[in-house]
Amino acid sequence: MGAEAEYKMKIVVADDEILARKAIASMLLRSDIPIEIVGEFDSGAQVLDYLNRTDGDVDILITDIRMMDIDGLETSRCIMEKKYRTQVILVSGYAEFSYAKQAIQYQVKDYLTKPIEQAALLDAVDRIISRKKQQEISKNRQKEEDILEFSKQQLSVRQLVSNEKLLNRLIENVPDNNAWQKYRLAVIQINDNNEEQQKKMHELLKKWQVLHVVQTVLWHFPTGHEWVLVLSDQCKALSENEIRMLMNSIAIYIGFQVNFRFTVGISDIMSGKSEFITAYKSAIEAINLRLIKGWNEIFFYSDIENDSTVLFTEGQKIGLKKELQKNNANRVNEIVHGLFNDKRLINLKSLDPVYQGIADILSTISIYSAEAGNIWGNIGFSVQERSYDLYRFYSMRELENFIIGQLEKCMSVPFEESNDASGIVDTVIKYVQENYQQQISLQDLAERQLFMNASYLSRLFKATTGETFSKYLLTIRLKEAAELLKNSGLRISEIGEYVGFSDSSYFISCFRKQFHMTPKEFRHQ
Repeated sequence: MGAEAEYKMKIVVADDEILARKAIASMLLRSDIPIEIVGEFDSGAQVLDYLNRTDGDVDILITDIRMMDIDGLETSRCIMEKKYRTQVILVSGYAEFSYAKQAIQYQVKDYLTKPIEQAALLDAVDRIISRKKQQEISKNRQKEEDILEFSKQQLSVRQLVSNEKLLNRLIENVPDNNAWQKYRLAVIQINDNNEEQQKKMHELLKKWQVLHVVQTVLWHFPTGHEWVLVLSDQCKALSENEIRMLMNSIAIYIGFQVNFRFTVGISDIMSGKSEFITAYKSAIEAINLRLIKGWNEIFFYSDIENDSTVLFTEGQKIGLKKELQKNNANRVNEIVHGLFNDKRLINLKSLDPVYQGIADILSTISIYSAEAGNIWGNIGFSVQERSYDLYRFYSMRELENFIIGQLEKCMSVPFEESNDASGIVDTVIKYVQENYQQQISLQDLAERQLFMNASYLSRLFKATTGETFSKYLLTIRLKEAAELLKNSGLRISEIGEYVGFSDSSYFISCFRKQFHMTPKEFRHQ
């Protein structure tokens, strides 16, 4: 309803006796209740006409039962059928049970008999206001829960992390603040993304929660195929041994009932909700060790150590470039295969050497492509997002196949056809469609993920699509916003944030330019 101090309840008074009507209005206006009398009518037909014209924009209708043409009961019935938010107080000189019974049937909120006393009238209005406030509180609480559930179903934790308000909604949902005083974050993944298997895993984890005294908060994010646990024990920091015992109990409990594998990554000890993002990222870095250590393991962030192992040497870079120049696909694959099957992998103390090796391969491809005049570009690895880059792969084989796929894409474009920009632009478009909710800039895409000159990519995109990158991104965001306005209960400001707008006013302005109406008008229409 808006801020309580500013909002005035809109009231309509209806009675075919002008003195009675004025008396009710006078009693209301002399009170200190925040009200606004928006209409005084002498018939039910006039009341319904007003409600139809304002789409039911009235909080309370105080109406006599006996009036010309349409009486108070019939008016109440019409209001109920049209599902207007208007609450009705009936006034009658006839204190008969039949009227009261009908009034209840038509969802009338109060029934007063003449002559009306001011105290009784104001009490009836106060009761409606109190009920409306409670309904609004419950409605907002339910909406918050619906939005949170919607966000968990549609977004990964990584996407939530990039949206401060959605993330705050998630962590504020934890009822006991003691959970955040000393805690560890556990991220759990299974190696089977089948919907039924995920559902089964979630049910098992919820049952496991009930069996343990350690305080846990469980979230499931289907799009990221992950579960996040906040683990704490009465404000005490759980030791690694306690955590291992806890996680082993999960493994035993679940292992007897399913045949899929799962892995756990555990953050360091954190304190306060503000460290949630740090905790999540460290848990992700820990769980990524599954790529070299295998599944059905529990990995701690503290297990990670600096590792200076070089998996892809300068000589191998030169060799890869030469084989690319000769278009020798078999030899190129052998070189890459050697990195992913290096016997030293099992003894690595971190994934930094693996990531550096991949970065060296992609860099070599980029150099070769630039010299060949080829527009090849990679969107899959970001210079600043290494933990997330590796998190989406479940095995070294899957990671190797991705890199070989990138090489094949590069080698499949003959030099004389290298000016065909459709491939790289299609890749950019696909990336935008999958990541429009996050902050995206052409500069970052070009330099950190495509290994290209940003100005060149900008010209390429405009020449191929006929519009600038920023215009295309804006169009995608507004299109998604329109779908959410039609199909979700999210508030308008939240829809703007959800699709990537940091400023609500700017979102509304852009939406109006695109659709020639405001988001509110679009949703109403």
